[in-house]
Amino acid sequence: MTETTHWIERLNSFLKSETEDERILYVGKFNELVANGFNSKQAYINLHRQIVEPLLEENELVWEDYTEATAKAMFRPTLFDVKTWIELATKIGPSAATGNWHAVEHDWSWDLSDLEESV
Repeated sequence: MTETTHWIERLNSFLKSETEDERILYVGKFNELVANGFNSKQAYINLHRQIVEPLLEENELVWEDYTEATAKAMFRPTLFDVKTWIELATKIGPSAATGNWHAVEHDWSWDLSDLEESV
């Protein structure tokens, strides 16, 4: 597998919740970045940020909130995951959203009825 193929697969994985047309569009943008001198990893990072940053800004969140969430809780999220985290972060704050995401990823239950039954 070439490096470019690896990063295109990562991009498609990130965009798996999107339509095929959107994935094709973004792969085209990725290829354009590579053709303009970016290496494959730089092209992926640049495009990832171009996709995510406007969503964050629309919801009054910053890139640092997102990178903290990906470092602490979200391993290789899809765009659907990112949108879900953003929605949660706008309701309860980025730190709490990241904490809740971490709990869900580890199958920790926050259902109070479960706690009441065990008491």
